[in-house]
Formats: sequence, structure tokens, C-alpha cells
Amino acid sequence: PFHDDHNPSMSISVDKQIYKCFVCGAGGNVFSFVKDYEKISFNEAVSRLADKVGIKLDDSFTSPKSTIDPKIQAYYDVLAEYLRFIRYNLASDMGNSAKTYLSKRGLSSDVIDKFEIGYNPMGSSGVDFLLAKGYTLEQCSSTNVARVNEFGTKDVFEGRVIFPIHNSNGDVCGFSARSLEANPQSKYINTAETVIYQKGHLLYNYHRAKADIKKQQSVILVEGV
Repeated sequence: PFHDDHNPSMSISVDKQIYKCFVCGAGGNVFSFVKDYEKISFNEAVSRLADKVGIKLDDSFTSPKSTIDPKIQAYYDVLAEYLRFIRYNLASDMGNSAKTYLSKRGLSSDVIDKFEIGYNPMGSSGVDFLLAKGYTLEQCSSTNVARVNEFGTKDVFEGRVIFPIHNSNGDVCGFSARSLEANPQSKYINTAETVIYQKGHLLYNYHRAKADIKKQQSVILVEGV
């Protein structure tokens, strides 16, 4: 996994819980594997694995998630919950028109799942869902999921196929959404600048591609999602 190789070169000992590549010399335990493969710090590797298996780390253990401002973390939680909502919608009967559109555009179910594409129907169901989950209107507004004005509350991404945008750690921080209308006023809309979403500091799909970018020492950059 650390270099191009057409012959079996890596040995894993299940009993000892270690691995060794006899070509490049890479070796160690599960923590060093995640550290080297994901190109992250040792503490980040431990934190990520702890989250994966449901182990709560001691507060004295420093990791990006343990030092994050609770208010900022709540914004990430709002968007993660919103993503679950739109993913469910796409998989349900109400997402049939969106699935038809995606199929016509040549996106397979595997691609849809990999890139976590979702759908939000017309109306305010997305915001209503978040409020029912206990999130506040301020949190929905600050993450640009909702827009509040003198006419009331509007679901920003209603009636659209939605592509989540992640930061380099893999946390959802914004969305790009495509209208399904024949002649929409705005074909695409993106999350406005927020505390956790600064468009100029993000590369779409970087969190998935960064390991291969470092391995290949090259990157293909395209316009938009």
C-alpha cells in the first residue's frame, strides 16, 4: 500500500499485530500503518482509530478533535447530520427523480456512494429535520444550511442534488448543489463563506486523493465538482 508493486511483498502477522514490507522497509503496528498510509501524525492516527472502535481517549491526549472549540464542533455535527438526511432522501422513493438524473449523467451507484451524493426535496424538510434533532436555527444559519430573513426560514439547498465538500481531515464543511429544474435561476449553488468553510482554502476530494497525490507526486486539477 505504500508504493507501486506487482508482487506480494508485505507480510502481516495477525498474532503479533505487526506488518513488514520487504521492498520498501515499511513496518510497525496498526498505529504506524494509519500514520504512514494517511500521512498524518501519530496522535491523529491514535485518535482516528479510537473513534473507529468507540474508545474515548483521556482528555490529556492531544488530538485535533480534543482541542476543537465545542461551538465549532457543533457546526461540523450539523453538517454531518444534514449529510445523513440527504443521503437517506436519495436512497428513498422521494429521491427517484434525482437518481434518474444522476444515472443519465453517467454516475453509477458506486460513485454516488463513494462521493456521498444526496438529495434534498423542495420545502424546508432539511432544516425541520435538524431542528427536530436538537440543533438551533443559529447553527443551521451559521453553516448556511438555512437562510433566515423577513420572509421566514428557507432551506438553502431545497430541490437539489447535493455534493458534500470535505476538509483535509474528511469532515463535511460545505456543499455544492445542482438544481433539477429545467431552467433554474441558479443551476449550481455553493455554501457561502462560513467559519468552517473558506472556499479558497479547500480542494474538493483532497481528503481522498492526498495519499495518492503524495505517492504519485502529481495531481489532476479540474474545475468544480
